[in-house]
Amino acid sequence: SRSLNIDFTFSTSCRKKFEKEIELFLPGLTDVSPKETYHAEINPLSSEYNSVLRKWLVLVPMKNYLNSSEDCLIYTVKYTPQKPFKAGAEIIITRANGGRWKFRVMTTSLEPEIDDTIVITSPLNVTSSVQFKMTNSSQKYSSDFTAEFSHDSARALTVFPRSGQLEPVAVTYTHL
Repeated sequence: SRSLNIDFTFSTSCRKKFEKEIELFLPGLTDVSPKETYHAEINPLSSEYNSVLRKWLVLVPMKNYLNSSEDCLIYTVKYTPQKPFKAGAEIIITRANGGRWKFRVMTTSLEPEIDDTIVITSPLNVTSSVQFKMTNSSQKYSSDFTAEFSHDSARALTVFPRSGQLEPVAVTYTHL
């Protein structure tokens, strides 16, 4: 069976872990064997977010069997997005003896909080610069960054590079 509405919404800020236990009732199921287990998988609806959703949205079975047709499967959802995006997916439940259920999911990953603020001071009419090394918090993946001054900073101030890729910790530093 297939749900036409959104069954679950998972939302958090980037780099913040979202964890929630969900119950899945399987409509139309009449024959239940307590020894039979059910399998759940995430099916992203957008090819653009296919790989990140499969990596950042995980279902952990807490109870993947049913005692009766009125019983529910229980999963813990772990959602740990690393960049902002919004994407739809399906949770697909299957059983070996036949049967397939789909539950529509909407995931939202909001902009993260600002990581840090760097204060630079210099006497008037004296050019000054600061350089420092930064790495991504991920051990495996690089990620996009944007560097900028706050809206109340002097217009004469510049930052270089304004954007780019932060390399994984294990690879190298990005000089700002």
